[in-house]
Amino acid sequence: METNESNENKSDDPRWIALRVSRINVGVIVVGALLALAMIYLLRELSAWIRYLLLAGLLFSMAWDLRQTLLKARNSVVAFYLFDLDAPADDTANADTPKLGMHIRFANAGSLLAAPEREGVVLRKAFVSPWFTAMRYRLPDDPVWRRWWPKVIALWPDSLDADEFRKIRVALNWK
Repeated sequence: METNESNENKSDDPRWIALRVSRINVGVIVVGALLALAMIYLLRELSAWIRYLLLAGLLFSMAWDLRQTLLKARNSVVAFYLFDLDAPADDTANADTPKLGMHIRFANAGSLLAAPEREGVVLRKAFVSPWFTAMRYRLPDDPVWRRWWPKVIALWPDSLDADEFRKIRVALNWK
């Protein structure tokens, strides 16, 4: 019988940090979509087909974001752990060199992914605050354009345990 821990740590490795669906993130997406819908409604001077096109784009974007946030998409991150990368002796050579690596577990890994677990690097310039943390990362086989538009893991206080959230924020601030 499967317990309520479907996205929880399925291995014996205590380093894995399991992510839960964040109600805060779902709320932000829904409120943002409603505000955008109100703006589309207020743009009455635009022709009807442009408003319908904007509405279709808004609904598609909201559905995409909700699917990612609810951890239903195949590339949604459901668990990860951070580890130190081997840094060169002369750390001043390149300030943009990543110092943290991460092992990632994806949800619903299908035939399009090479493996349900992958290893990547945490990029610098993560946004860290007590209420929200955005951790940018890149996988080794990502296309070149990912250098300018990296993947992001959004961490909210209700998406993981408070102690793990604190440890991640400290690691991102100091590495």
